[in-house]
Amino acid sequence: MDRIAGRVNGAKPGQRLVVFAHSDVWWREPRQGQLFTEIRGDSTWETPTHFGIEYAAALVESGYQPAFTSDTLPQQGGGVVAIAVAQRTKRSRGQ
Repeated sequence: MDRIAGRVNGAKPGQRLVVFAHSDVWWREPRQGQLFTEIRGDSTWETPTHFGIEYAAALVESGYQPAFTSDTLPQQGGGVVAIAVAQRTKRSRGQ
């Protein structure tokens, strides 16, 4: 496990963040029953995550229900406002 963090620009009241990690499929993070990641008052967020080869954060409307796993990321529309994808970078510990 590790932590991933970022900043949301332009989120409206009621919108939420869903974070995904990609290994063999896209996994919703964190996996322990929490569907959404809190967007703090200063627009930042942070959540535990399992290691993946890439990560994604989706800004979603309040009624959006993310899948636990998926072969593909959700696309913009249907409750998904925006999505950003980042590759895993090498860390100083060699991970």
